[in-house]
Parts: sequence; structure tokens; C-alpha cells
Amino acid sequence: HFNTLEGSYSTNPFDGAVRINEFKQVVQAFHQHDIRIIMDVVYNHTGESDTSNFHKIVPGYYHRLTSTGGFSNGSGTGNETASERSMVRKFMVDSVKFWATEYNLSGFRFDLMALHDIDTMNEIQAMLEDIDPTIVVYGEPWNGGTTPLSNSIAANKDNIKNMNLVGAFNDVTRDAVKGSVFNANEKGWVQGNVTDYSKQGIMYGVVGGTNHTAITQIQEWHLNPNQTINYVSAHDNNTLYDKLRLTGISSINAAALQIQANAIILTSQGIPFLHAGVEFMRSKPLPTGGYDHNSYESPDTVNQLRWDRKATYVDVFNYYKALIQIRKTYNHFRIDNAAEIQNRLSFIDSSSGNQVIAYKIAGDQYTPEIIVMHTGNPSGGLASIELTTGKTYSMLTYFESVDVDGLEEVSGTLFSPSNTSIILVENMDASISIKEAEVTIEKGQTFDPLSNLTINNPEAMIYFSSYHDVNVPGRYTVTLAVVESYGAVNYYYYTLFVSGESFRVTVEERG
Repeated sequence: HFNTLEGSYSTNPFDGAVRINEFKQVVQAFHQHDIRIIMDVVYNHTGESDTSNFHKIVPGYYHRLTSTGGFSNGSGTGNETASERSMVRKFMVDSVKFWATEYNLSGFRFDLMALHDIDTMNEIQAMLEDIDPTIVVYGEPWNGGTTPLSNSIAANKDNIKNMNLVGAFNDVTRDAVKGSVFNANEKGWVQGNVTDYSKQGIMYGVVGGTNHTAITQIQEWHLNPNQTINYVSAHDNNTLYDKLRLTGISSINAAALQIQANAIILTSQGIPFLHAGVEFMRSKPLPTGGYDHNSYESPDTVNQLRWDRKATYVDVFNYYKALIQIRKTYNHFRIDNAAEIQNRLSFIDSSSGNQVIAYKIAGDQYTPEIIVMHTGNPSGGLASIELTTGKTYSMLTYFESVDVDGLEEVSGTLFSPSNTSIILVENMDASISIKEAEVTIEKGQTFDPLSNLTINNPEAMIYFSSYHDVNVPGRYTVTLAVVESYGAVNYYYYTLFVSGESFRVTVEERG
């Protein structure tokens, strides 16, 4: 039943009220920690065909049929629903609305979205936008078999441009990074398959699926970075670690490629998607050997998140954390319109050819330039690019090292070893400077914390602590938070000394 909660995780699955109450508690608990929940919805087929309730109500209406009267199987599960028909569409819209309003869900991921029509998806997105404009809608822009649904109205790659803010997974970049999901042994760019097409496929993700002059071998189909879901692995197919092992990468060398694969994703425009456990090398080993690429009905021994691997691969985990922090700090990686991406993002040539994917994102008077360099496995183990003349940069990432505050300063020529992603941020003058390390005022004197600053960037927003009390003598630390125009937050401090008697002591002489 599309509108009934799964009971497997409930403490009492036989009591519907318990299912409902506990799921609402889960949603609320995540929201209290600023984590939003997206539901995977599968409206494209029913579990049963001729015995399904839909078919019993109006035989042949809710499902698409073949020319011979059988059930069409575009889902690969035995049937497919007909979203283009008014009552099926109404059911889907009403159902999604129910989940969004009753359980306060923040997004919906549509399985085999290409089996739905664009009008239905647009109606769902518009309905959800009226409820909450921040609710996200995206899906798989493909199907699981042949379908009678006309390609002209299917919610597939060709028609993403005809849907309003309905996102779609970017399988082009996925396969370019680490090889096809349909060929376990096929390598991608990070494993050394550095063809023109694999490089272009990664570049397509870098520009967020938009129409960019540097993309010459990929037919752009997302066109809007807000609709481009960049990823390298998900619950379907092999995990990233397993794919690397299947393509001949040793367990020792896998860590560097595991980092680089998603460093590409996290420094690209569009919406990044990370598979749960990828940050600690998640694997789905089969008891008989090999790896499980289709684990939807496999036991916990296969699908479990092995937290002991986090301890083993804590360096990979910490690197992922830093990459996420860098992306959140610099809005350069979150440009939300295609024209700005075209204007600000340009690719940088390297003598190492396809072994290097490098680009810069332009800044301005108050915004730093950022340069990203992804290096494969160049001849001699070292590649280089030329940096912008006259500028110096802070290096945030380098091979196995990462520091969001900077590892070292570089300029001129940048050298990179194999399977390394480097992020550089241009050094700029601070947005503010502190005039005096310590300011002294008299007790009761009016004081403005901003009076001890020189403001160099009028676009920055400045916040300051206010716990000091000018009527109480003592020393106070004044803390200032400067929110840069590009998103970063920097902190400054100075001391405020309120002079005057701290204690009043009266000595009385007694006989």
C-alpha cells in the first residue's frame, strides 16, 4: 500500500498507531539535529499485477498494457503504472501530498522516474513547492525495460529541460569517474581510463550539467545545476570500494581513489549525492566471494554499515568531512544558475593532457579565486598547471593531507602527484582588521565594539558578542564573526578593559 508505513523497524508492527508515532519521532529527532529526510518513492509499479487492487477497481486502466493485452514491464518487476492517466496522476499527487504534510518529509526521490510523464512530475513539484519551497524532488531518468509510454512525454533525460526543478541523477559523470555500472571490470578516469570521453564526462559534472563551451563530446541534458544530481555510487550496483577492487585496485591504493572520486563530486556544481558508508569504504561482500551488486533482498551481513571500518579508515572519513566543510564554506561550488557558471568557471590546460582535469572559479574584489586540480596517473607520477600570475593561494587539500585553514602557500606552478585532488583558495586581504589588541574605557562609558575595527570589505556582515558590561569593571573578550560575501565565516578577538574599582572594601576600626 503506497500510503502505509513499512513496519519492519517498528517495535510493534502489528499496531498501526505505533508505526505512525515512531516514524514521526524519527523525523522529529533528525530535524532537531538539522538533518532533513527524503523518502524514496516507487509509484512506477505495483507488487501484484492482475490481482492488484488497482487492476481490480478498473482492469487495464491503472497499468499500461502491451499491444496483446498483457502487462507492460518497463519497471522490470512485472508491470508498470500509467501516470499519464488522470486518476493515476491524482493518486500520485495525493499520496505525495499526504507524506509531505502528515510526516513533514523534506524531499522525494522517484524510482525509475522515466516511467512517469512530465506533466505528473511537474504537478507534483508545483504542489510541493506550495507546501514548502525547500522540498526537493528528483529521480532516476531511466526505466527498467521497454515501455509504451511515448518518449516525448516521459520524465527522462530528454525531457528534464521540460520539468521545473525536478532533478535527475547524472549517470554520465558517475560512469566517467569509476567505470560503467553494467560492466564490473570497466575502469573509469580515477583508475586510469583517461579517454577523451571520460574526461569530458567528468567535466560535464564539474559544470553542473549545464551548457558550457568546454563540453564538446557530451550532449547536455540537465541544463540547470539545481536539477543535476552528481554522484559515483548509490544503493544500486556495486559500492565504490567494491567497484575499485573489481577493476584491479589494491586495498592499499583504494583509499586514495575513494577520496578522489568524491572529491570530484564535492567540488562540482550541482547537487552532490553520497552513498551511505562511502566515507569509510563501505563494502558488500558475498559469503561465497566477490561482491553483491544487487542487494535489495540480501541479508544484513551484506547490507550492514560496518562501523568498525570507520575506525580502520578514519583518515578517509576525516578527509570526506573536510571536503564537505570546504564545499559549505565556499559558495563557489554552489553556483545556482547556468549563466554564472559559464562566466566564472573556466578549465585550465595541462601538459599531462587527459591525466589532469583542472579549472578555476573566478572571484572579484572581495571574493577569492579558487582553483581545483584533479590528477590521474601521469607519466613520471607528477603533473603541473600554471597558476594565475601575481596571485598566491592557500592549499587546502593535497594527496593524503587536508586542512580547511590551509596546508601551505603556493604560487606560480602547481605540481601534483598521482590520484590527488588539490583545492587552492586565493589569498586576499582580511575583510576587517583590529585596531588595538586591548581597548580601555572608563566604567559607565558608552562603547561600540565596531569602533575598534577597520572595515576593508563593505560586503561582509559583522556580528559581535555583547556579554561585556560597561558598568562592571573587568576584562572582557570581544568576539567578532565576519561572514564573507562568499559564505566563509572568520573570527576575530580583542580585549576590552573596563577600568574602575572592582571591589569596594571599607575598613572600620572597633574598640
